[in-house]
Amino acid sequence: MKEVYDLLLKIASVSARKEKIKIIKNYKNTKWFKETVIYAYDYRKVFNIKQFFDDVADFTQAMKPEYIFEFLDKLASQNGASNQDINYLHSLCNDRYTVEVVKRILNGDLRCGVAIKTWKEIFPEIEEHSPMLCSYAVRYSHRYKTYNDVLDRFVSLCGGWNNIIGSLKANGVRVWVDTSVSPMKYVSRSGKLYPNFNCLDEECLKIAKKLKEECELDYMPTLDGEIIIEGEDFQDQMKQVRRLEDVDDSKFRFILFDSPSLGGRTQFSRSIVLNDCVTSSPLEKITFVNEVIFDDFEDFHSYFIDVLSNGYEGLVLKYVSAPYEFKRSNAWCKVKDFYSVDLKVVGVEKGTGKYKNMLGALLVDFNGVTVKVGSGFSDQQREWFLENPPKIVEVEYKMVTKDGSLQFPTFVKERDDLL
Repeated sequence: MKEVYDLLLKIASVSARKEKIKIIKNYKNTKWFKETVIYAYDYRKVFNIKQFFDDVADFTQAMKPEYIFEFLDKLASQNGASNQDINYLHSLCNDRYTVEVVKRILNGDLRCGVAIKTWKEIFPEIEEHSPMLCSYAVRYSHRYKTYNDVLDRFVSLCGGWNNIIGSLKANGVRVWVDTSVSPMKYVSRSGKLYPNFNCLDEECLKIAKKLKEECELDYMPTLDGEIIIEGEDFQDQMKQVRRLEDVDDSKFRFILFDSPSLGGRTQFSRSIVLNDCVTSSPLEKITFVNEVIFDDFEDFHSYFIDVLSNGYEGLVLKYVSAPYEFKRSNAWCKVKDFYSVDLKVVGVEKGTGKYKNMLGALLVDFNGVTVKVGSGFSDQQREWFLENPPKIVEVEYKMVTKDGSLQFPTFVKERDDLL
């Protein structure tokens, strides 16, 4: 694998994107290079090895590189890698160049400054994980019935309220379900694998088969939705979904709301067929998301109040004629409720990384609990507040947590006028 390792260094040695692409195209037929790229960036190839060796093993096997990729396929088909698996993979790496290349594959980063979209342009075989996301996000206060500019712009883009589907937003975790493999893979929005949702496989399989038949697909479809844990708040849910041991999966529920495999159909058409597939199957753990079409703003407002009173996080507004887009789309708009409070600033925290020598967060006092507020600032404010922090600020937040802190606190503005 020395040739591949040297090529990665060569790509990393230039900074311009055009130069990197030129090198990749010129050397893309280098033996094992294509496989290295695909195994590093294909979202379906998750190996669950967080740490690998830096040096060559004391005992190595004189194996060809294809054996490494064959074993990586085996690991990708499992839900985890044992110490024995890791040691065996290490023994297949018979020089330091191979060790380094394998290590980069396992980390999902070839460390040469090339984005996955660029790799995909040259190697279209890479399966990219790109769920549809909301371009528009509205922080709507139902108490003040605020019809803001962002919401107005989205409604105008859709041609009016009667062209908008309101889809319930639960306070769970977003997942893509790859039903083409067994066990199925539950992939997070960022492309990471959730390890403990396979209790849903049986019911997901029923829906996938029905969907494949109804839509005459040549492949098993991917399902898109949100997983919640009944009776748990968001913080407790996150502890459960990433836990590898002592997981109580009896309360896992999957709220299905779309399928990228039906991307050519309109939003309305996708919703109809998915709802039919769910309601026609005997299911206990999977439901199709509740959706409505609005008549006007008043209809939206009253429904939004009902949504909040029933414990939901908010709504995702969807343009009825939109296809499934594998990107952040103007056809979806997330609407969440918010609370705001004026709080005393009790300290500052210095930033790191891109905020080095700037403000990282303001520390505010909320009923005796110190809360970090690290978002909502402009760069100019970060520079100024580090040495000149305000005394009182308005903070928006989603909810008060069990420990008395604030969830998702965001800086709104200075309120020194209250002094």
